[in-house]
This record gives sequence, C-alpha cells and structure tokens, in this order.
Amino acid sequence: LSFMDACGINAEFNRRLKTVNFWTSHEALHLPFEETMTRTDSITGENHATSAHLVWIGDRTRQLDGGHVEFCRGIENPIGIKCGPTLKTDELINLCNKINPKNDPIPISPAAHYHMGGIKSDKCGRTNISGLYACGENACTGIHGANRLASNSLLEAIAFADIISSDIKDQINKYVRREVHHPKIVKVKPLDQCDLLALRETMTKFVGVERDQVGLKIAFDTIRDIYLKYQKQGYDNNSLITSLLIIKSAMNRTEQRGSHYRTDHPYQDSKLNSRSSITKEDLNL
Repeated sequence: LSFMDACGINAEFNRRLKTVNFWTSHEALHLPFEETMTRTDSITGENHATSAHLVWIGDRTRQLDGGHVEFCRGIENPIGIKCGPTLKTDELINLCNKINPKNDPIPISPAAHYHMGGIKSDKCGRTNISGLYACGENACTGIHGANRLASNSLLEAIAFADIISSDIKDQINKYVRREVHHPKIVKVKPLDQCDLLALRETMTKFVGVERDQVGLKIAFDTIRDIYLKYQKQGYDNNSLITSLLIIKSAMNRTEQRGSHYRTDHPYQDSKLNSRSSITKEDLNL
C-alpha cells in the first residue's frame, strides 16, 4: 500500500478507489416514462434505456404484438421476462426470438421468488420496532394474499405510503422523548465466494418452485452448517438467516397455497388458513 501511495495510486488521486459500481432493475411498465428515459448512443447508434440497467417485461404485458415487447426489442439493455404459470413453452420461444432479433446467443436463467411474506406491520405500516415502518413488497399486511404480483404490491406501496406519511406526521406531534435503548451490536460478515455459491445452488435446487420435506431438510442442514461456521468466527450474515427463515417457514407449511407448492402436500390445508410469522429464535440455532 505504501508503494502504491508513492506511485500516486490512492483515493485522493484515483476516484475508482472510493466508488463502487451498482446496477438497478425494474419492470418497464409505464412506456411514456421509459421512452423519455431512452437515449441513442451517438457513436454506435444503439438505443439504451437509462431508467435502469436491466428492464423486464411483466406477465401481463408480454403479448408478442404488444407495445412493451416492441419497446424492449429495440433497446440494447439486458431484458428480463416474467414467466407466469400461464406461459406456454412455444410462447416463451417466440418471445426470446422477438426480443433478440439479431439471434445472438443470450444467457437464459430462471429466477425464483422464494417467499411471499415480509416484515409484519399493522394497518398504519408500523412494525414492532418503534419508528420503523414497512410498505410494499417488504411488508406483510395480508393485503396481497399468498401471491406476490406487481399489480397488488404496487397499489399496496402507493396506498400505504400515504397512510404511513400521515401516521408519521401524527406521531411527531405526539412524540415524547424516551430513554434511548442501545441494542446489541452484531458483527456482520459478507459470504465468501464458495459459501455464496453453495447458498445459491442449495436454495435453487431445494427451495425453488417445487418443494418437499426431504429437500427442505437438506437445504436447512446445509445452510445451517455454513451459518454456524460464521457464528464460531463471531459473525452473523443476513443472507444465511433469511434463507433459514424461508426454509423453516416452508417446512412448517405442509400444504399448497399461492406460489408455495409442496409436492408431498399438493392440497390446501384449512387448518393453515391463518397467517404465520417466524423469528430468528424459532430457528433454534
């Protein structure tokens, strides 16, 4: 480091040493907005949507002759397609052919929604942590049911954002300073590459679209062992904890409901009609 500093390679003179690249993604739903955010490269002549790095076509707007498909086929961005349960194989092939008119080889990878829950919140968006609110896809209000769709989560986010803002204003007027409680500080360590790969492969293989008790048990044991390894080093990891919570919830819900499908329990169980919740303590780690 001293040698690099002597060569002038330090944060003071090299901007890259104090910046980080990040990418964004969203559904290209509102075409007038997407069109205003599209630019043509003056050198290559290529069109790029600048609203996000990766834009995706929703399950409701994937018609071959529709405007959303037509827009996405004309830009050079990476494109995602939400493949809902009604999508047929030949339709997906036709979509890929149209979205990629140059017929270049393109990587196709399935993406899974592992969980339909979220942070437990009340009708005002309050959580059990004072001053912390949740709305939209990260909240569990019961409004979106057992399926996570862009339509209901978007409406939920808009409605609850208004409710929450009103509640915050009301709470500020009633605010009384209390003694500050300092929570225990937990050291968090990111996963190394091998453990990250193992986590991804395990969740994809055993906690994907179809699940069963045997596979879920293998996934839980595998990820728990990785978690305990970090615990012995004095660290926590949010990705491992979240994965274990999802797996444990799937193990407990021995039925088919919404997008949660158990091949060993393919029917709904009326005894499990109520919403359930889980905390880290329930994992018995």
